Amino acid sequence: GPVGALVGAAGGAFFAEQDAAKDETIGDLKMRLDKRDSELAMLKSDFQQTQVAMTSDVQILERRPETPISLPVYFRTDNADIEASLRPHLTQLATYLKAYPKLAVQLDGYSDRRGSSGYNQTLSQRRIATIRRIFNEEGIAPDRIREYAYGETRATAEPGETDAMVFDRAVVITIGETGATRA
Repeated sequence: GPVGALVGAAGGAFFAEQDAAKDETIGDLKMRLDKRDSELAMLKSDFQQTQVAMTSDVQILERRPETPISLPVYFRTDNADIEASLRPHLTQLATYLKAYPKLAVQLDGYSDRRGSSGYNQTLSQRRIATIRRIFNEEGIAPDRIREYAYGETRATAEPGETDAMVFDRAVVITIGETGATRA
């Protein structure tokens, strides 16, 4: 009778309410799952892009120079100290050299014509020693480095060409396969 109808209606309302709560919870969970799926897709995409970038970097590094490459380091007048701004570049070069132990390093030291021949020879040797010391500190074995000091014998700037003399005050770093660096 009426009591059964009342109990049935109350029970139906209760279960309908429970179903609505479940539906809401399921909807909320689906929304959170969709959000997580989206985040996961973005992370996968980022990971793939990172892998591509790293692969590209490795490929660049693996393309060692088949012919020697030369990089000049210039010095101030009557000075064998490198500029502080150059140290990170030399450190980076040493890191590259450590990755390729078959590459050899040649250091050719020069000076301009100012000063005596003997002094300029010694100055070019001191400049080489500065570069060698940095490479050694960064883990490059001394037996991978060959040194040639020329002093002023290969200076190209004429006396009085002070702007051009900067190019004579240098150590040229040449990197190539062992035995291929001597020019």
